Amino acid sequence: MAISYKDSSLHENNMQHSFLVFALSNQSIKASIIKKKDNKVVFFQEYKNFHSADFASIIENEKIYQSKFLQTYLSVDNSRHTLVPKQFFSQEKQSTYLNFNSSKTTEASTISNDYIPTINAFNVYENSFALLNTLSLHNVVILHQNSYFISFCHLVSKQQKVTNLFVSLHKNHFTLIVYSKDNELLLSNSFEYVNEEDIAYHFFFSIEKLGVEIKDCHINIYKNGQNAKKLISIIDPFVKKIGSNHNPLKLNFSKVIPQEIIHNEYLLLTQHLCA
Repeated sequence: MAISYKDSSLHENNMQHSFLVFALSNQSIKASIIKKKDNKVVFFQEYKNFHSADFASIIENEKIYQSKFLQTYLSVDNSRHTLVPKQFFSQEKQSTYLNFNSSKTTEASTISNDYIPTINAFNVYENSFALLNTLSLHNVVILHQNSYFISFCHLVSKQQKVTNLFVSLHKNHFTLIVYSKDNELLLSNSFEYVNEEDIAYHFFFSIEKLGVEIKDCHINIYKNGQNAKKLISIIDPFVKKIGSNHNPLKLNFSKVIPQEIIHNEYLLLTQHLCA
């Protein structure tokens, strides 16, 4: 099943000044098109209950994705990843890095890495999407979603002189990133969960270990939904400010894009600014 929103100004033959952005997970495939000139989101499409194996057929069947875009960005999403400072990174030890940070092992998966200049570190991750046929896409950049998210959080943190806590909620896991008031990365980790109480436990445990005064922090929650509402109700008595920073990077949106999409998919829509 697919839902789609398309601005009337969008034409397949005039995409050379626009960005195409994909987000792939094991539950869905999402796509967006952003015009570079006015940084405007003019297209959004989501394929629910689709898997990575369906990606190649979607590209083949959707003419608009075969256009020549200025750049195509593709993010892959899973909870198994770890950060390694550049001075300690070795290509040959990637499997060791992952196993150190996770008890799971998947021999069939490819291990990939992204270099993140803002923190001078590599994000090493299990990449079950590495063998996808993306040859029909033009100018493709493939990164793990957490690589985008760290860069995004860095940009937002620079605008505020407080300790920032960023929570990105996914169906089966969430990512917690903490930047100090001096814009130093203090924590980046993903946790699997069953219910909202699991999220709250990992959230408060991580903050306690960092020695951060939560009442002085700004909390930013993305991918809002029922899980986010329950999480907010749990942590609200302990914090001073919970925000959402829906549009710190000044995106514009076509009138055909519902507010719900803008609200829930902001991280997808800003990937081209954070690559």
